[in-house]
Amino acid sequence: MILAVQTNIPGRLSVWLLTTRGLLIKTRHFEIEPGGSDKLLQHIDHIMRQQRMTLQQIKKYVVVRGPGPFTPVRTGIVVMNTLSMISKKPVVGIVSERPCTTAQIMQSVARSKRQKWVPVRPWYGRVPNISQPSLSRVRALRRHVGRGHARTAAK
Repeated sequence: MILAVQTNIPGRLSVWLLTTRGLLIKTRHFEIEPGGSDKLLQHIDHIMRQQRMTLQQIKKYVVVRGPGPFTPVRTGIVVMNTLSMISKKPVVGIVSERPCTTAQIMQSVARSKRQKWVPVRPWYGRVPNISQPSLSRVRALRRHVGRGHARTAAK
């Protein structure tokens, strides 16, 4: 069995369960609110229970690694890397800007030579747009932390 997820499409979370030959067993597309990618494990668990399957039956994991919004992409990657690591099964990363198809997933699995666990890394298509704290905020934080350490050391 193959478990695949896509979290990089805004407002949508997708989960597939396929045979290793590419037959679709179950697919679900969930409409989610911003920040809703934290429900990924619940959706995976729901589908696995519906099909009366366990993680031991999964032979390979697939995750769309980008591009897309930072938090949902990271959530999908962390969940799939973790599941594949604890089950000691390979994880494959796909790059796709559009909703994936079963054929895309199976092509990626077929091209992948991974036989052991190697983590998938995100692909944003550009440098991540992560804001940096202002210099005044960094200085204020340093002063605050410095005072806290001084009081702790004096006790």
